Amino acid sequence: EKEFFENFELLDEDADTHPYELDKQIIIHNYFVHVINILEENKKENKELIKEAVEIKDNIPKMTKRTTVKKMSGFFAKVRKKSLPLLKELLDVGKKEIFKKAVKFLLDNVTELITMIG
Repeated sequence: EKEFFENFELLDEDADTHPYELDKQIIIHNYFVHVINILEENKKENKELIKEAVEIKDNIPKMTKRTTVKKMSGFFAKVRKKSLPLLKELLDVGKKEIFKKAVKFLLDNVTELITMIG
């Protein structure tokens, strides 16, 4: 768990008092929807992981940034302990979500970026 937590260094002064901003909450929520769908492919074997993923997904708006990161770190540590290939699959889903957001951002802001460059 510590290994994953250290990858999410929190520099925000309000990490212990405030939840993530709405746009980040939506990204985390959507990611955990995908995670749950993958875990449900083997529902019986992943029962506890599904329960934990649902808890994280449902409580994102209520948790502080630090609590969110701790819960996610603990979740990924449990997935890693259970199955390295499953962890890889779940992390790949996360990379794809981030890539989609980056492409959307670029497409939404391409004219502003061109103006800034030119």
